[in-house]
Amino acid sequence: MTTEPAATDPTDPAVDPVVADPAAVDPAPKDPAADPAVDPAKEPTPVDYTFDPVEGIDAEFDNDVVEIAKKLELTKEQAITFRQHEIDLAKKEMEDSKAESEAQKLAKEQELAKFDAENKAHKEYGGQKYAETEIKIGKLVAQVGEKTGLAKALAENPNLIKIPVFRNMLAEWANQISEATFVQAGSHTGQHVSTQELLYGKS
Repeated sequence: MTTEPAATDPTDPAVDPVVADPAAVDPAPKDPAADPAVDPAKEPTPVDYTFDPVEGIDAEFDNDVVEIAKKLELTKEQAITFRQHEIDLAKKEMEDSKAESEAQKLAKEQELAKFDAENKAHKEYGGQKYAETEIKIGKLVAQVGEKTGLAKALAENPNLIKIPVFRNMLAEWANQISEATFVQAGSHTGQHVSTQELLYGKS
């Protein structure tokens, strides 16, 4: 016959209650610095992308540099080198553009000087008739410039009238109108000759 052990009374002071380990029930959060598995040195540190001011370089330029540096995850030293490279490139482009503009300006001035010399040497509308031709062309523009669009074209490009072939054409046109006006003034028929008829003939 077996005898079952008597049940223990939890209220009996002679019985020690089982106390749970607090760390096993609710462990406290671990300090990453105290955990050898976590290396604080490997945690990424934000890079301070601030640069010394450079004459001619604005904030927008530096903002673009910073954006690229962040995407490429550049160090501060690498970002400074990259920025300087971009500054040198931008300065070179500006210098090249300035040199090109100056060369174009010089070429234009030389071309206009050549046109002026050619106009003054023209056998019919140059020489002693140069100033007279200028006056006739001025009257022509005043007379038909608005209707024909000539006034607008000359306003948009004043050097247009200096091109020899264009100037000669206007001079010839001005002479024909001047001659037609003279003929009309001396005739007794009273017949009116339009500018269109004068230039292109009667249809």
